[in-house]
Amino acid sequence: MKKDTYSLSFAAGGQVRAHLNRISNDGHYSISFFNNHITVYSVTSRLAIRSFHSLEPLVFDDIVDTFLSPVNPNLVYILSGRSEEGFHLTILNWYDNVKNPVVSSIRLELPAQATEFLRIINFNSNNETLPNLLVKNQKHSYSIVSYDLNTSAVSKVIKNIDNVAFYALSPNRKNMAFAMKKKSSAFKVLTFDDDNDSKLAYYS
Repeated sequence: MKKDTYSLSFAAGGQVRAHLNRISNDGHYSISFFNNHITVYSVTSRLAIRSFHSLEPLVFDDIVDTFLSPVNPNLVYILSGRSEEGFHLTILNWYDNVKNPVVSSIRLELPAQATEFLRIINFNSNNETLPNLLVKNQKHSYSIVSYDLNTSAVSKVIKNIDNVAFYALSPNRKNMAFAMKKKSSAFKVLTFDDDNDSKLAYYS
């Protein structure tokens, strides 16, 4: 089967950050992230249909991860920030032509011992107010937490993983693999159930 090759003209400039890009649920649009703007492209025509050059308080260069809403396909969740300046979760209406596309911007409070938010893994029970986040702690330790956007606080810690060298997240956001520093247990794999809740299958 021959794959299509896409050639897009980035007229707005900037450096593309491909790992953040998302394809809409219907496959018709590419939500593309750059270091200085966000642009939505039509997959069919290869043309830009909408660009966002200012979305306060979002800083484009500080975006660390993105995730399409499990409830409303017109919304994308954007995790951004730095340890010294704080982290935000911005909810952007990328599809509709509205005056203010930022639905909400929530300042995230780091849990005790945590140093930064790294990834939006998925959403607990597919509830758009309960994202499961990967958090980096001190001394090669990581945590998977369920964060309540209504209270802006961690609702529960799903799993703590210590002595981690590096990690990987599957494209469907259901599996996480951790390479361990200790040779006795080289890898640990965590798999979420259908509801993405605290019931994790755990393999070493």
